[in-house]
Amino acid sequence: QELKTKYPNWNFTIFYTGLDWNEVIKNETVAYHGRSLISANKSSFWFCTTCGNKAYDNGSWKCASEAAVAYYMDPRNWINEDYIFQFEDLSYNGTIQNIDGVKQILQGTWMSGETITYTDVNGTVQTIEKSYAQVIMESAKSAGISPYHLAARIRQEQGINSASSTGSGTYTGYVGYYNFLNIKASGNGNATIIKNALNHAKTKGWTDPEKSILGGAQFIAQEYIGRGQSTLYLQKFDVDNSEGSLYYHQYMQNIEAAKSEGNSVKLSYQNMGLLSSSINFVIPV
Repeated sequence: QELKTKYPNWNFTIFYTGLDWNEVIKNETVAYHGRSLISANKSSFWFCTTCGNKAYDNGSWKCASEAAVAYYMDPRNWINEDYIFQFEDLSYNGTIQNIDGVKQILQGTWMSGETITYTDVNGTVQTIEKSYAQVIMESAKSAGISPYHLAARIRQEQGINSASSTGSGTYTGYVGYYNFLNIKASGNGNATIIKNALNHAKTKGWTDPEKSILGGAQFIAQEYIGRGQSTLYLQKFDVDNSEGSLYYHQYMQNIEAAKSEGNSVKLSYQNMGLLSSSINFVIPV
């Protein structure tokens, strides 16, 4: 009610999952250890008591405890101005989403320039006469998804100061291949994760950043938003049963990702003075 009073143009849809809370937490934790991960920098209270200090993914993640998952899964903890955007409908909305907002999300990162320099499959440096913001905007519009979501996801996956191994185009054995959204990046150990992501890029022919971003946008549209997982929250916590399955179909294991990506989008709207626009939110119960 406080949010609705402050932002009367915001629209809230209640999504009744029909699921039992305790059963959901069980399926997100002990039913499949490693489904939900938390940064190894946290204290031991955040870690699953069964897995303890067992390292997951690239070694910097631990299996999250039931209490940690419950904290991040409970929508009531995030119905506030800073973190509500993990519930934003991620469909394309041309009336409020524009390239300036994408630039805001990329500001201060290695992707904030006016052109894109990359290494091709021959090891030669090439230039695309477009900015990352322009490529993201065009790709999102083509796929029918939010460009702010796409920009925030790439920022989350690739980092702020420099491209990761999946976005540099210079990884040994995979020179000239790019996977900006880390699609299919899974496995035990950093090298395996990177190779799985770049193998996928190779099969898709993602030989420059633009091809990778467009392909990634189409993947998100088809495999997540088109399957009922139309918010950041639902992409992490698969509690939508419209496709006949639950829990396993998640974009990320990091239980904090939806919160942090949503906050990046919120700051973009805020910096452009668009927070009072008509924005749609889907809140699961």
